[in-house]
Amino acid sequence: MSLACPSCGISNPPDTRYCEDCGVELIQPAAPLEPPPPRPPLPMAAASVLRGTSPPTRITEDVFVRPRSSPPVSGTRLQLTEAFLVHLGTGARLEVPVEKSIAYIGRANDDFPPDIDVSHLPDSDIVSRIHAAVHIQETTFFLEDAGSSNGTFLNDQPLPAGARHRRLLQPGDTFYLGKEHKVGFTFDLAT
Repeated sequence: MSLACPSCGISNPPDTRYCEDCGVELIQPAAPLEPPPPRPPLPMAAASVLRGTSPPTRITEDVFVRPRSSPPVSGTRLQLTEAFLVHLGTGARLEVPVEKSIAYIGRANDDFPPDIDVSHLPDSDIVSRIHAAVHIQETTFFLEDAGSSNGTFLNDQPLPAGARHRRLLQPGDTFYLGKEHKVGFTFDLAT
């Protein structure tokens, strides 16, 4: 098989790199590609999981499967776990809406009403309209300062504003909205 020069069209021997007539570099035909080796069949469990709709999860270096969806849980999330903020001054129990992924704590306002309104509590004037947020992941709760003016304090430690500073909130933890510890709560769970 000879190589035709793309410039002058002269036939050249197959192992020639440059055209013998005009000196143009010859393009060597690509070697035929070998098909990749066949992959081993997926185990039956992995094959059945692939029919799901979840994003793939890496199991080995070259096999992806989709995680199984979690089994249905009897009862609603609200029936399984209830969370409360117990006001330290009055003992009032404010329910955390566990059906949400984020519950905002603050004073009532027209622009963005909080999920947990503390405006009826004593000294609530130091609480920002959107002061803090409780992040809810199944039965795990996190507290975050939502950029409040007077700060949030969890177990007497200041909580910097922002999602990267969220802290785990456990039953019995005490937190305060604002300086001087005027508006405080104890976190409580009931299952």
